[in-house]
Amino acid sequence: MKKPPRSYGFQERLDFSNGHAPHADSVLPFLADRIPNFKTVRRALKQNDKDGTDYYIERYGLKTLAVDLKLRDTDYSVQAPDFSDDLALETFSVKEKDIIGWTRDGAKTADYILWYWKDTGRFFIVPFPPLCCVFQRCWEAWRERFGAWEQHTPGTRGWHSECVFVPRRLVMEAIWRWGSGHDTARIASEGKR
Repeated sequence: MKKPPRSYGFQERLDFSNGHAPHADSVLPFLADRIPNFKTVRRALKQNDKDGTDYYIERYGLKTLAVDLKLRDTDYSVQAPDFSDDLALETFSVKEKDIIGWTRDGAKTADYILWYWKDTGRFFIVPFPPLCCVFQRCWEAWRERFGAWEQHTPGTRGWHSECVFVPRRLVMEAIWRWGSGHDTARIASEGKR
């Protein structure tokens, strides 16, 4: 089993939540070419972050879309050739209290999840509802197959969050199968191969 030389660090998320997130123009300009009727991107309010929204994409004459940004400093798929192109998918946000992670939480308000790697400018965007539905069915099989990685958040009441690094190709294949009417039980069991 590979060991990822990265973490989804507490300080990174704290800085992001405290308003040190990148300005939309510096990280999200490519969305104008990918979202029909694109008007602008604006930063969400701090209270929206807990619900799973970091930015809003406003569109001419259409509903505003909510985006949850998963900002990474280093793109290890190009920095370390022995690591695959994978996505950090959160299984638990607080293990001690059995609080499920964002990827399993169907109550999150995001329409899209956007991974962005600052050092390479590479990005990956996926609709959240299908990702959440697939992950709810596959997370245990993927956790068994790829292992779980914990992040400790220190403090008076420190806690542990947990994620699994799943190859991006496998995530997209599972979403495609889900969207094509394939049996969801089969999708989860195929994660064990």
